[in-house]
Amino acid sequence: MKKLLLSLTMLAIISTPVLAKSPVANLKINGDIKPPTVLLMGRHSVMLFLITES
Repeated sequence: MKKLLLSLTMLAIISTPVLAKSPVANLKINGDIKPPTVLLMGRHSVMLFLITES
């Protein structure tokens, strides 16, 4: 009886993460998606890097 109870307990513990749903986000985006720009503020100057597709 103890072995059966231990087996059922282990089965429940192991199967719980497998059966859990992964989070899903359904996003609706209006407009264009553009890559970010980077602004570095140094000691003597400010540099702006624009990241674009090649």
